[in-house]
Amino acid sequence: MAVQKARRNKRPHCMPLAPLRRMGDGSKPVGWEIIQVIDGELGVVLWNALRSIYEWVKPTPGESERLHLFGGPSAASRQRVLAAVGEAPHLAQALQTVSLLREDPGAAGPESIGEACAQISAWAEERSLLEVAGHFAEAGAYADPENPARANAAGRLCRRLGLPERSGAWFRRGRYASHRTKNRAERIRALLGYGALMRSLGRYEEAEAHYLLAAKLAERTRRRKQAAEAHHDLLSIAILLDDLETAEAHVWEALRLYPSRHPYLPVLGHDWAFALILRRFYSHAIPLVELALSRVRVPEFRTLMFSTLARAAAGARQAELHGSAEAQVLQHVSRFPEYAPAALVNLAQAAWLFNAWDRAEEFARRGLEAAQAHSDERYQKDALDLLKNLKVRKAPPSELAPALPDVIDSVRARFQARLREARPPRPPQE
Repeated sequence: MAVQKARRNKRPHCMPLAPLRRMGDGSKPVGWEIIQVIDGELGVVLWNALRSIYEWVKPTPGESERLHLFGGPSAASRQRVLAAVGEAPHLAQALQTVSLLREDPGAAGPESIGEACAQISAWAEERSLLEVAGHFAEAGAYADPENPARANAAGRLCRRLGLPERSGAWFRRGRYASHRTKNRAERIRALLGYGALMRSLGRYEEAEAHYLLAAKLAERTRRRKQAAEAHHDLLSIAILLDDLETAEAHVWEALRLYPSRHPYLPVLGHDWAFALILRRFYSHAIPLVELALSRVRVPEFRTLMFSTLARAAAGARQAELHGSAEAQVLQHVSRFPEYAPAALVNLAQAAWLFNAWDRAEEFARRGLEAAQAHSDERYQKDALDLLKNLKVRKAPPSELAPALPDVIDSVRARFQARLREARPPRPPQE
């Protein structure tokens, strides 16, 4: 019995990293997007840094080989780094660390390179430069392969970039590394990240299983914020499966566990408003979405929320509100390919509710293209289903009677109270 138990609990000896990105096909080297989206010396320095890191992490016959990878920096390259630091002072330490690879490759360690990559990735993501953020997140995970946080960050960015195979490989690596290092917080993060990946691929049962594991581990280890995030994710699955009873249970748990100033609390309010829209309580969803918008300044979240507001306003026959919300989405949606499928399908649904058949078809086709480009199975299906309804001129769903069921109304009221407690976002710094 003891032998059988040991065999059951035996973990794989190694969980591989995602395949190393190719250095290019001769016309577009890896990381070429960096120069395209970041002007000046900073773009050149970051691109050279990425290539240096990839060379540094490649397997070599021996440690001594690593010391001779580079010929050392030139005076021009040193001047370029100094100019780049002037363009992005917040990255001074990170840029100096990665530039050390050329001066003294043997002095650079996995932890310092991984941390520098994480800083650059975070800087890029804050500016919606997802390709740049993804490149450096993966570079950090290659450089510091035993750090589960680096693998999870790479998995999350690859998911946001629509690279599901790479994302899955990194999250599996993150879960494995978190076991080795006994890092429960990162283990939970790996479970939540892999669940989000499965949800985007339309594999809801697998997503739910990973979310449940994350919720149990977070609650057992008294990590309230991560437990709230897990219940929030479980709510999203229940909404997709039209399981109101389960959705109610998870939304109450998330409301109980989220602190008032948690950045995802307004997103939770938006998600519950979306559940009201699916139930055709359009008018009741509007104030929740508007309140959530007043507490969020992340531009991609706001773009998605405006698309939800447009859909709710269309269902409630509020043409002026619908038009202003739609205009906000169209102004920004091209900047956020991760959220474009959901936002465009919402606009298509809104146009359908107004019987604007041609406009609905246009948005649905754009949403389908965006979903296909981003490997988003869920919104591919939603767009195709809507296109079928439009083809046969099926009548759109009308709003239900204004009275809400008690369970939905009590959750809505609690949301409004919690969101009013939340601190409004600070205006963006110039």
